[in-house]
Amino acid sequence: VQKDYKFGRGVHLTAGVHYEHQEESDVKSFANYNATGSPLEIDGIPYLAFPYRYFHTGWTDISENGAWIEEWERTIRSCYVQGVFDLKALFSLTSGVERLSFTAGVRHDDYDDIGSNTNPRFGIVYAPTERLRFKTLYGTAFRVPSSRELYVKNNPSWAGNRNLEPEELETVECLVGYDFTKDIRASLTYYSMK
Repeated sequence: VQKDYKFGRGVHLTAGVHYEHQEESDVKSFANYNATGSPLEIDGIPYLAFPYRYFHTGWTDISENGAWIEEWERTIRSCYVQGVFDLKALFSLTSGVERLSFTAGVRHDDYDDIGSNTNPRFGIVYAPTERLRFKTLYGTAFRVPSSRELYVKNNPSWAGNRNLEPEELETVECLVGYDFTKDIRASLTYYSMK
């Protein structure tokens, strides 16, 4: 659910909430040979991972011991708010300012299986003329491991890892741009990501 609010000529607020429940259950896996990377037993007959040997039963439900992923569930709750402030309009600036705006926002995410995190975002855009512009942005981000990264099993090339931690990121971007003509533009950007 998201709502936008405009106050006067220079303030635009956006706020929202998010709820999501994800679940993978009753996982089924069918195969006609053992491609799990681990030994399997079908009707009392062992089948090694390598070399491949077709099951004597043909196409077989191997869900009990050879399912490709564990059953899992996750609930996500988030809320966010962002404001864009047109400083030129708010302060009635006329000389030396073609455009001047400030953006500030924050987002909070809570994952019941991983944890929670709060991330801010800030930006300022300044254009003293129609042709020259400056922009600076700062923000942080939070990425939780996907269900595949956590819960995949019985795959000879990769397995999930329940001990994975969320990735956290901090970014800074600074830009200066100039429009030589309406068709020829140049910009120089500094970007840092940690």
